[in-house]
Amino acid sequence: MKKEQKEQVVKQLKESFERAQSVVFVDFSGLGTSTIETLRKEVTKLGGGIRIAKNTLIERALDQQTKLEGPTAIVFSFGDPIPPIKAAVEFASKPEGGNWIKGGFFEGVLIGAPKVLEISSIPGRDVLLANLSQQLIAPLRRLTAVLNTPTRNFVTIVKELSQQQPE
Repeated sequence: MKKEQKEQVVKQLKESFERAQSVVFVDFSGLGTSTIETLRKEVTKLGGGIRIAKNTLIERALDQQTKLEGPTAIVFSFGDPIPPIKAAVEFASKPEGGNWIKGGFFEGVLIGAPKVLEISSIPGRDVLLANLSQQLIAPLRRLTAVLNTPTRNFVTIVKELSQQQPE
């Protein structure tokens, strides 16, 4: 690879690191092209991307913040930071994936593999918003039920009185 090409790759990596909400470094040794492509498609569907680059170029793009060993692929998340991390971790847990999470960045902070695994257990943004909306609606539903109870009781009493035969 020529010097100009390397500089271009470092520039692209820097731009991707700046844009990304989260980044996971993965070791892809022993994985076939089709396996990597399967992961790439899954991550792309979730608003992320995968880039494979030499460790020295990755380290230059990160201004030497980390030291990587072995073949490294980078999983970027450009939208919701959690789903691409989940996809990478779920893929790593499959037999063809192996144990290859190296670490990454989350909200600009360097994290190790155990922290990546911990973050992958957090529900995604959509799930969290759904849970929040349910929590906000629950008191209103209870209030509605409490307010409707006297009306329902009154209707039940009137109905029972109307059904009774006068003696």
